[in-house]
Amino acid sequence: MPTPTVDDALLVISELTTNAIVHALPPAVLRLSLPEVGIPCALRIEVTDARPAPRRRPSPAALHLAEHRENGRGTDIVAALSAQHGMFRHPERTTRWADLHMGGLTPRGTAATRP
Repeated sequence: MPTPTVDDALLVISELTTNAIVHALPPAVLRLSLPEVGIPCALRIEVTDARPAPRRRPSPAALHLAEHRENGRGTDIVAALSAQHGMFRHPERTTRWADLHMGGLTPRGTAATRP
């Protein structure tokens, strides 16, 4: 993978796994693949976790403080770095995924040649 793609992939992996750890129940499972359909030359990142943890209703003070927090931007980061992203919900688990372009590779995964 080219360096920018590796950096982007690490950030997306970090955001998706952090989301699974903070907002769901264990275990969280990371899966990386090179899909043959959809976006050519893409890396698929998937994080699957158990069903969502029960949500607590935030207090008005917590909502006010949420505007100034450093966290809560993970979905925006994933959207900015990925070609496409989404979520699959199953009865006992949730999978969040993102496809990242792998510039410099052909669809078969071999290095592209420069003219």
